[in-house]
Amino acid sequence: MGEAEVDASAGAGAVVAALRQHHLAVVRNAFSASHRLLVELRDAIEVADHFACTYANSPGRLGKNSALSRFGELDFLRRSPAFPIQHVPLAVSALDLMFRSSPVVLRTIGQVVAPRFSYHSGWARPENSATSPRRTEWLWHQDRQFHRGEDLTIWIPLTPCGHTAPAIEFLVSQTAAILPPSADGWSISTDSLEGAGELFAPAFEVGDCAIFDGYAIHRTNASAEMTDPRTSVDIRVTAVN
Repeated sequence: MGEAEVDASAGAGAVVAALRQHHLAVVRNAFSASHRLLVELRDAIEVADHFACTYANSPGRLGKNSALSRFGELDFLRRSPAFPIQHVPLAVSALDLMFRSSPVVLRTIGQVVAPRFSYHSGWARPENSATSPRRTEWLWHQDRQFHRGEDLTIWIPLTPCGHTAPAIEFLVSQTAAILPPSADGWSISTDSLEGAGELFAPAFEVGDCAIFDGYAIHRTNASAEMTDPRTSVDIRVTAVN
């Protein structure tokens, strides 16, 4: 699926062309200039997740920590594979600096969404692996129902993934269509998946990202041997009127 893979050096035009044709683009080296920020973003997410899951409900001072109180329902957090990125202000700051340092990502968003945009939702997904009890659902789905208009999702791995750690995979189609959902209301029914697209399961290095629209059919790419942990973030961007 080489047409859906674009190196950042090819520029935003090549990324936009891949999005128009395939509803997704895997952008290599999109954030390579921000390696330090990528490390800081991962650390901020993993440290906050560790403290929230370990200490936030414990007796004493840590149990009343105002920063940890951002995480809300801690029993849910201990089961959930993700939490809103806004719960970690330092991570949000690092993410904003990363976006500003990547002309190809900014220009792609400007051409597809709008020159003025905002992040309307973002999720941190720490320590995802095939053996984690908090792993992301491995079900095919589309983001259109979570989007506003022509939003894009920017999926950013903060660790290498796709070989020994879970990544993301797609059923690539050139058709803009919403497939019928399963009984759960969000994943795609099994019957609808037959012939829906060509399987594309790229591996990622830190600095790469995937950009896709609401029609892209995707899920976590995970198999039993992917036991190494992966931390990632996914951000949805929307136009500012």
